[in-house]
Amino acid sequence: MDGETRGGHERVPIFMWMPMALLLLAAALLAIPTRGRAAALRYAYQFESAEIYQTAVLLDKKESLPAPKSGESTQPSWNQLAVALAMFAIAGVSLYPESPKLKLARSLGAFLARIVVPLRLLQSGRVGDYVAWFTLGIAAFGGMLLLLR
Repeated sequence: MDGETRGGHERVPIFMWMPMALLLLAAALLAIPTRGRAAALRYAYQFESAEIYQTAVLLDKKESLPAPKSGESTQPSWNQLAVALAMFAIAGVSLYPESPKLKLARSLGAFLARIVVPLRLLQSGRVGDYVAWFTLGIAAFGGMLLLLR
């Protein structure tokens, strides 16, 4: 069976890791207490409210956005910040598992590699496998976002 790409696989191309880095940065920025976080909560509430959303979209009327629901804080918790830092750390170790500078990164990278090896055996290279893993990745990212909530 021919390989999917030509050349070696010494490094991850930028077009493969840049979207992930930008999404992680956006998630981290939303965890920082700013007016942007408060606005994101207000717009999320607007999107969740069927009446406000229908009025805005169908009737093109902009109502003043309500405050976030009671109990929702615009301040991130320590758990949310810890999850965001862990996401960045895992992403960095995944991109550079052979970094000689970080002993911890190498050991964590080896641990992650042992976890990934059985999963790689499940990948046959067919399109359906790519779709299944893509869906699993989106679900995992959604789970991370729930932890940041």
